[in-house]
Amino acid sequence: MVWAGVIMAAAAASQGALDAATAWAEAVRSSSIDTATAARVDRLLDGREARLTTRAVEGQPANALVTIARPESAQPLVDAANGALDRLTAWLGRLPGNRLTIVDVPAHANLAGAAYPGIAITSSRLFTTRREFAAERALTVAIARQYALAFADASEDDSWFVEGMAAYFATRAVHEGFEGRYYLTLRYFGGYVPHSLRAIVMSPNPLDPRPRVLQLAEVFEPADAPWRLAHGADRDRAHRLTMALHTLERFIGWPALQATLSAFVERHRGRTPTLSDFAAVLSEQRGGDMTWFFDQSMRMDARFDYAVVNLTTTAGSPSRFETTVEVRRLGEATFDGTGLPRATSTARSLPLVTRFADGAEITEWIDGRDRDWQFRYSSASPATLASVDPEAILLLDADRTNNTRTVNPPLHTVGARLAFNWLSWLQDAMLACTAVI
Repeated sequence: MVWAGVIMAAAAASQGALDAATAWAEAVRSSSIDTATAARVDRLLDGREARLTTRAVEGQPANALVTIARPESAQPLVDAANGALDRLTAWLGRLPGNRLTIVDVPAHANLAGAAYPGIAITSSRLFTTRREFAAERALTVAIARQYALAFADASEDDSWFVEGMAAYFATRAVHEGFEGRYYLTLRYFGGYVPHSLRAIVMSPNPLDPRPRVLQLAEVFEPADAPWRLAHGADRDRAHRLTMALHTLERFIGWPALQATLSAFVERHRGRTPTLSDFAAVLSEQRGGDMTWFFDQSMRMDARFDYAVVNLTTTAGSPSRFETTVEVRRLGEATFDGTGLPRATSTARSLPLVTRFADGAEITEWIDGRDRDWQFRYSSASPATLASVDPEAILLLDADRTNNTRTVNPPLHTVGARLAFNWLSWLQDAMLACTAVI
């Protein structure tokens, strides 16, 4: 996979073993980890060894990676950390600080994904499968959060902003690193016996234009964890910001957003940033005012909802069909598409695609600031479908079930086959249970 930006050439050379307790104590002293979590981790270090690895990146100061883990899991975690760091460094610049301590604790500690400045915590299991990458995914999340933690102490009023940025970094890093090999591992007999199944929803076809799943357990659970920067109502605002950033990525494209993120992280490293600071960098990078995007996307009291409310197609003559498509904005939030006033400019905010029976398509663009739109077509074949925002640019849309209307929708054979397969499985399962009883 080709990553955006410069491909980093990182050479890691092992520097030998360290004492686990000493290495952890040094990490605690140089971090802002809370006392309770530090004490919990300290009690879980039995059987762990510490290894120091120097990560050299061309043109940048070397980073020290200290891995505190069981001997058999140490090298896989180092490899996962280097992969995540290569990716994040290409996106966001150098890793904050010059030392990162990676700690592998038992799964029952519920600390996987925990991140504090200079500390990334994950959990690997003694019995696992070659397809389970839960520890590596959690480690990727914890490393991605380091970039948000590099911002200076955010005030209570702005903590939601940093948390939202952290969640976005982590979600995108997990998708980029594990797409195509994201397996759901079920555990039985007290969690000791694993069985891995490929999670199709988590590992779609890379060419599929639809958005990836954004609610990843590694990133958002547990919601009340002490390492979260936002809680309560601020947690909702942080989640809204994360969704807004995913929407922005689909609207302007990843290369443009990556350039903005890189400039923003470098410019505000060690400072306390706000949403307005990010909007300013985005506007600078885009060469136009982008404050309209956050003015609307961060409205917690309003919802986005664009819908196709009517689609009719009738035979106007023996060889012509008349089609009417009506689109309506049902929510109060508007996807403006531009910062220019309406008096001087119309916006191409969201596409409307109308498809006809002969395979022809017509694409119109709507100005998301209006309330209603109506389009009429005369065609040689009847319309079969109309969809506003078919590629799901606006991920903040509250109800995507009303984005599309169809006329006499065809029966999809794949769906029917899956339904009959499931019914066959259910029948066999019920017969098996009956036989046991």
